[in-house]
Amino acid sequence: EVSFVDKWVGHLLEKVDRMGLKDDTAIIVLSDHGTQVMDHGSFGKGGSNLRAYNTGIVWQMRLPKHKPAQINALVQSHDVMPTLLDILDIPYELTDGSSAMPVVRGETDKIRDAIVCGWSEFASGNAAATASVRTAEWNFVTSVDKKEPQHLFDLAADPDENTDVIAEHPDVAVELRGHVEAVVGQPLPATLNEVCDTQPSPIITYLDARKRIR
Repeated sequence: EVSFVDKWVGHLLEKVDRMGLKDDTAIIVLSDHGTQVMDHGSFGKGGSNLRAYNTGIVWQMRLPKHKPAQINALVQSHDVMPTLLDILDIPYELTDGSSAMPVVRGETDKIRDAIVCGWSEFASGNAAATASVRTAEWNFVTSVDKKEPQHLFDLAADPDENTDVIAEHPDVAVELRGHVEAVVGQPLPATLNEVCDTQPSPIITYLDARKRIR
């Protein structure tokens, strides 16, 4: 599958070049989040493990008049739209995201100090979720709707996020939890207003259907 994608992205780039559009075309590559391949002893994905390999996405851009560079600034998915509008020189306002182009152009080294990502859980009634707040120094993980243990990882000392250090840094946890509370507009644990019906996970539905076919 990786080779298949690589082949056809290559064909697309070559076609753009042959048509003489390279200097007037922005090409953006985005992905879904990653998954666990026995990372921390598990295979798959889930809200109980919001480490980098489960929450990061690919965001690559080939832009006219920009040299190749790797940028480590924190961005969120809703920064994509303002970035594209900025590239196209289209005025915009009232967006939740921020353009990443000031970082690309070297005007600043960051547009965010922290990013928040959420992971919805299967639930009946009000929605359930887990959230991660990531900064350059920390990854804080918490349930949004339950009084469950929270976790904090020191990314400088422990880049693989093996050791929970929340007991040693409760003040950092309180500060980062504030980012989640700002998103949901209430203290944690919060009551989310989305209401869910009880449904089995998609993979369970798929496997049950395969059994019936046999």
